[in-house]
Amino acid sequence: IPFDQGIEMAKQEMQGQLYKQKQEEVVSQIKEQYKVEPNENFSLAEYLKADVQNEEKKKAAEAENNNETK
Repeated sequence: IPFDQGIEMAKQEMQGQLYKQKQEEVVSQIKEQYKVEPNENFSLAEYLKADVQNEEKKKAAEAENNNETK
């Protein structure tokens, strides 16, 4: 590796480490500010079931609209 290229690689490595350190600090600050708590009343299964039902209703309405337009 030529000397100039080695120096450039070292600079990039140091800059990458600096960015990683800053990122960790920002994430740490965010974690200190905001706390995520689980919602005991939320059911993923019910949410997904309702989402599937809504999609089916939307598709049925679109199909009905397409049939009326023809």
